[in-house]
Parts: sequence; structure tokens; C-alpha cells
Amino acid sequence: MKVFVVPVGSVGDVHPFIGLGKALKKRGYDVEVLASSYFEDIIVAAGLPFVSTETSADTVVVLENEDLWHPSKGVPLVAEAIYKPQMINGYNYIKENYEPGNTILLGPGWAFGCRLAQETLGIPYLTVNVAPSQFRSSIKPPKFGGLWMPDWLPIKVKDFMWWMVDLLVIDKALMPMLNSFRKELGLLPVNRIFHTWMNSPDGVIGLFPDWFGAPQVDWPQPNTLTGFPLYDESGERDSDSRLEAFLSEGEPPLVFTPGSAMKHCKSFFATSVDVCESLGKRGIFLTTHEEQIPKRLPKDILHFNFVPLSLVLPRSAAMIYHGGVGTCSQALLAGVPQLVMPMAFDQHDHAFQIEKMGVGLSVKPEKYTCDEVTNKITELLGSSEIKSNCMKYAELVKKHQPLELVCSSIDALAKKLA
Repeated sequence: MKVFVVPVGSVGDVHPFIGLGKALKKRGYDVEVLASSYFEDIIVAAGLPFVSTETSADTVVVLENEDLWHPSKGVPLVAEAIYKPQMINGYNYIKENYEPGNTILLGPGWAFGCRLAQETLGIPYLTVNVAPSQFRSSIKPPKFGGLWMPDWLPIKVKDFMWWMVDLLVIDKALMPMLNSFRKELGLLPVNRIFHTWMNSPDGVIGLFPDWFGAPQVDWPQPNTLTGFPLYDESGERDSDSRLEAFLSEGEPPLVFTPGSAMKHCKSFFATSVDVCESLGKRGIFLTTHEEQIPKRLPKDILHFNFVPLSLVLPRSAAMIYHGGVGTCSQALLAGVPQLVMPMAFDQHDHAFQIEKMGVGLSVKPEKYTCDEVTNKITELLGSSEIKSNCMKYAELVKKHQPLELVCSSIDALAKKLA
């Protein structure tokens, strides 16, 4: 049975699909990963066949543009540079290489090429969403930076607010390129893409536990929640002697990262140096964008382009980061307190969940100052309640077998095709 795995997004969005691909390959499926060439190295290193749907240049253009983090400008930027080539190239590759009755598609809601292949070619497709915010609800809406709907608002009001989001942001950015391609395929145009079209009627999987994102009756049906997949390349990376020596020679450090997609973070790291010095703490800075790191770091702060978080967080004091779901899940597994500085997309929703669970705090980007962050980290490290909650959720994360659950869903689809 062929399985085309089609991740879309940043490293944190791609990692879960690599984990799924490896698990499915081990189970005997013929797996191919269709993704941006930007991720080719990590996909191939995981032992998975790779097919390019976008060039590395397409991804770099997005990362270098500060509009990526703007509440309304980010969607059209990503739509043109990422979603459009992925949709067209992904669809064409699937059409030319699928085996009728012997192929299954896996991808997030943004993998439009998969949804179109399902619609035109009848290929079974499971939408795989990595975060609760990818499930729209008017009962318990996810939190976004430019859109914060209190739960107590009447449902009709929230429905109207979602309609406005579609009209002014989502459909405005996505409908022209999607419906243009649909016309080429002989399909009628669609609207309210996020609301009614992009999730697969074959089933939707959420790669998170129900205590992180509780299912709502207005979520797409059928849906299954699995827990966090937790793939972070630790099995494909050689141990770093410099990291091991640093972790072994002193107190647990603070770990700082603005996320793999953030290429405009000089002030974040400059302030983080001041925070470490103010607290008398050691630090680890993580980013592939080395030019964002201060040229001269104190000897108690080390920079790494990349480190699998499962290797460093269990020996760390706290995680200070952007709110990406991959980093969040690794921090929960390690049982370390979190300080989240959300900037865009699903990050605000994760910051809200972290505070609600009592395992961390949040700080707005404009409030990321030495005094503010120092005070919040002091509160994190001194709270017995936060420490207890961190331990509680670490045990819950360890109980999940998410890849088994996803593979079981694929097995069930495969049996229907047999």
C-alpha cells in the first residue's frame, strides 16, 4: 500500500510527519514524503524517500519577509510562496504516481493538493492537524493574536466573526489560487475554505491529547486525537560533545529559541543574554540563523544551530520560546516550566493552554524586556505549583502512543481498500 505523506509548514510542522512516515514504513507501507526542498536533508536522513513540491528558495523567501508574522499579511505571503506550488506540484505528482485502490494520502489541512486529489481521483485522504487551532470551533474557539473570542460570546456572534475572518483574510488570500486551479481541473469554485472544505470527509486526526485541545461537537467529523508524536531527529543525530560537556559541568541551563521560522530575532537573543546574566543562569540559544546571535556571548551561554530537544530539555531549568507545538510538547514531556512569547498563528493558543494548565507563563513580544522576563522566570522557577503541574503532565505525555493510533487509522483505511 502506497502512502503519500505531505507536510506543510516549518520544521515543527514537518517533524511529526517524518515520525509518521518512519512508523508507517516500519509497518510495511510504501511511503513517500512530498515537501519543500528546504526539508530534504532531514527527511532523507530519516530514511524516507523524498519528492520536492517547492524549492528551498520558496521557503527562504517567506522566512526572510517580516510580514510572515503579521496577523493579516502572513496568510497571503505563505499562500503564494508555499501553498500554491505545493498544491499544483503535489497534486500533479500524486496524479501521475498513485495506484488506484492502493494509495492513501496524509497531510494537514493546508495540503490542498491532497484534498484535490481526493476530490478528483477518489484517493482516500486523512487530514492530520498538528495543533488544536487547526480545528475551527464556535463553541470553544482557539485563540489567535488578532482574533480573541471569549467563550461566553453567543455562538451566532462567533459564527459571524469567523465569517469575517474568512471574507477578509483566509478566502481573500486562498480562493483566487485555489479556484483558479480547480477550474483547470474541471471543478466548481469553493468558498469558506477553512470552514467547510479543507478537512477531509474521510477523517481528521489531531496530533495532540484531549487535555491540550478538548474536542468540540462542531469540529469536523469523524475525528481522532492521538497525543503528541514527539519526533525531533534524536535518532538521526550524532551526540554533540560540546553540548554534553556543557550540560555536565554546571547547573541546568535556560533554553531559548524563537523557533525555526523566525529569522528576525536579534533583540530576542540580546535580551536573553541580559536575562541570563541578571538571574546568574547559564543559557543555551537555539537557531539556525546564526546572524541573529550576538557576536560575543558570555562563556556561560552557548549557541547551537539545532539540538534535538529531547536530549537537552530533561537537563534544563526552563524553556523560553515562541509557542510552537513541537517545542511545547517536548517541554511537557521533559516536565520543565515554560515561558512563551507568542508571535503569530497557533502560538497564541498554545500560550493560553500552557497558562491554563499551570505549567508556564506568557509574555508579549513587546514586553520581552530584561526586567519582565527575569521576573517571570523567577516566578516559574520558584513555584512549587508549576513544578507539580509540570510533573503531572509529563507523566500524561509518556502514556500516549500516538504513532500507533495514527497507523491504526491507516490500517483501517487500507482494509477498506483491500
